[in-house]
Amino acid sequence: YGSPYNWLILAGIAVAAVLVRHYFNTRHDSNRFAWTLPVGALAMICLAYVTGPKPPSSAPEVAKAPATIEYQPLPETAVGGGAKPATTPAAPAAQPAQASNVQGPSFEKVHNVIQERCSVCHSAKPTSPLFSAAPAGVMFDTPQQIKEQAARIQAQAVTNQIMPLGNITQMTQQERDLIGAWINQGAQTH
Repeated sequence: YGSPYNWLILAGIAVAAVLVRHYFNTRHDSNRFAWTLPVGALAMICLAYVTGPKPPSSAPEVAKAPATIEYQPLPETAVGGGAKPATTPAAPAAQPAQASNVQGPSFEKVHNVIQERCSVCHSAKPTSPLFSAAPAGVMFDTPQQIKEQAARIQAQAVTNQIMPLGNITQMTQQERDLIGAWINQGAQTH
């Protein structure tokens, strides 16, 4: 579903299925169409290879990490809603950025993305009108459920980009990268 050539893939499956079916329809009459079975089977194998998940790129992960991790300082919490006094040194603000690059994306950010983009359907009580129950029984209501499904999330939302279904919740590439970086660094929930 996520491929721009989905129509061509469907046509290939249909042609391969017709070849296999034609073999079984004519196998008792003669061996004239015996070639259709191996050709149909080979076509199905080729389609499975073409539509399968792509292997990870050979670029080193270290080169990708800085591009996918963004430090965003928290809003000021000074009394009265104002900014902190100018006498506060700027150096401590740089330390969280360094820690962020070492530790990777926080689970809180990932959890917010998953709640906003995925839990619409994948919840014990989906809010999407399309589902009355979580599809395939996959739910992201708790951090433990999210961690248990990390490999599926990686495959469906990050690698193949076929979730959210039809990108109905408008998940951005930055959000996919954030989730991917979190999973690649061990999918820690605390």
